Amino acid sequence: MNRNLILVQDRNNYFFRYVKEDSIDICTTYKSGVIFRILKKIPLLSICAYPNWKKSIDEYDKIIIFDSVFNVALALYLKIVFHKPVYVYSWNSAINLSQKKLLNKAKIFFPTFSFDKRDCASLSLKYAPMVYSRDAVQSISEEIIYDVVFVGKDKGRTKYLYELFNMLTKSGLNCRFIILGEEKKDYIKPGFEFIEKYLSYSENSKLIRQSKAILDVQQDMQEGLTIRVVEAMFYEKKIITNKQDIDTYDFYNPSNVISINKSTTASQVIEFINKDFVKLSDEITDRYDMREWVNNFK
Repeated sequence: MNRNLILVQDRNNYFFRYVKEDSIDICTTYKSGVIFRILKKIPLLSICAYPNWKKSIDEYDKIIIFDSVFNVALALYLKIVFHKPVYVYSWNSAINLSQKKLLNKAKIFFPTFSFDKRDCASLSLKYAPMVYSRDAVQSISEEIIYDVVFVGKDKGRTKYLYELFNMLTKSGLNCRFIILGEEKKDYIKPGFEFIEKYLSYSENSKLIRQSKAILDVQQDMQEGLTIRVVEAMFYEKKIITNKQDIDTYDFYNPSNVISINKSTTASQVIEFINKDFVKLSDEITDRYDMREWVNNFK
């Protein structure tokens, strides 16, 4: 059995701590604390910032580094002590210059993958899809409360989200939109709220289970699937998205996914929500499950 070490910013974030696969260890890359935030960037001294994963590094056959923790000091350390395959994976679109610089630097050291096909083309990266884990799907039964739920950062999307929220709620749909970012008084109303800190995974999972459909709003210049889409797929929830090429993906089914634009009406969304969900095959969902996803890196 090949063993995979996956280095992330915090294994307690997202779905990481729920993964139950003997061949995969997901570890927080750096120790916490001000001194370690400094040391992790300094070659040779960076080893002081690495927690226990460094002690068992020889046990692994492959290492996958998430983009949020990649730096040159880590790359140099792994080049010295680990003589098996190492890869970098980006699940953030290279919309800004800093992300482009990071990925260009990463591919100097290791084969670098991205979930965003546009970035793969423009930066000469390899493609690996967005990832999730069916181990993280909580089977706790919840009463369906909401027709449509959105949880995400502001990212300049508040005005669009507010207009969409109003269109849907005026048509009788029960929606809850939660935006991580500074509160904007002109956009506050019941069901449309701002928060200062991330929801916990259990809180986010509960909202998904309480909803019929998940809203996915892509940023401008983003090509890849968001984690919201993949979450919805595993929780067997409908997906409402502004991603116009969503029908080209292997999981697409018009009963499960609708692509919206400026001409989309509330009645079209209601008709879509009222359709029965069509269960996806394990063959499709496995491609996005971390157990199979690690096999992209070769």
